[in-house]
Amino acid sequence: MSVAQEFQKMYENKHFVREKFDPAGFLQTDLTELGHDQAKMPLPFFVDYNNAWWFEIIDGVEVPELRFDPDTGEGYIQLEIRYDGDRMLHASQTFTVVDDRIVRIRTTAPPDFFTSNRDSELVDLDTYGNQIWLDPAYDFEKSVAAARRFLASPEAAKFHQNPKTQPSLQRIQANLPS
Repeated sequence: MSVAQEFQKMYENKHFVREKFDPAGFLQTDLTELGHDQAKMPLPFFVDYNNAWWFEIIDGVEVPELRFDPDTGEGYIQLEIRYDGDRMLHASQTFTVVDDRIVRIRTTAPPDFFTSNRDSELVDLDTYGNQIWLDPAYDFEKSVAAARRFLASPEAAKFHQNPKTQPSLQRIQANLPS
């Protein structure tokens, strides 16, 4: 149960600790709208992507439910992800723990979240982030290069000028490895 509780705290603190995830593990998602349904994202990429980009865009994560069966190593976590203070994405994940490390995560979220919340600048920035980080086939160096190209682009200039997204972009730029 301690790994499950640490997983919850990592979400609430908006920072993943790499050592708690198996480097050979993976995440799969049911976010068909993003075009990456069923693809296996390596857990090291998942950790780095979230720490560098996604956690800087969202306002916070609340965990209203956490379950874990120590006999099977299977767990369930319900996530309420806040954008713009009042925008909420309800998602859930099942996860598997082996030897005190998370080895598998499967995410499920409503398929229309990104289209139904298009009037949110932070959701819009998150959508861009999914495209530039995830399209290079989960290669972190290529994703960082894509993020740098995006941050220097005319599209990013609009986000830099917007008071709602400017702080997120500044934190993201500070997080990118040199």
